[in-house]
Amino acid sequence: MIGAPSPRSGVSQALLAAVLFGMSTPLAKALTGVASPLILAGLLYFGSGLGLFAWRTPSKLS
Repeated sequence: MIGAPSPRSGVSQALLAAVLFGMSTPLAKALTGVASPLILAGLLYFGSGLGLFAWRTPSKLS
């Protein structure tokens, strides 16, 4: 049986999201001169999708 999520779990997930978002900004700036805006947006959405897939898959297996 799955228990109720703890407040600490939510806080840690929010902090992780903030860190990952903060890391994406310098990366996007570095790629601005190399990649078109459409490619850059696609890469950011692809990375987001991979992260959500990695987060969602273990919870579906249990």
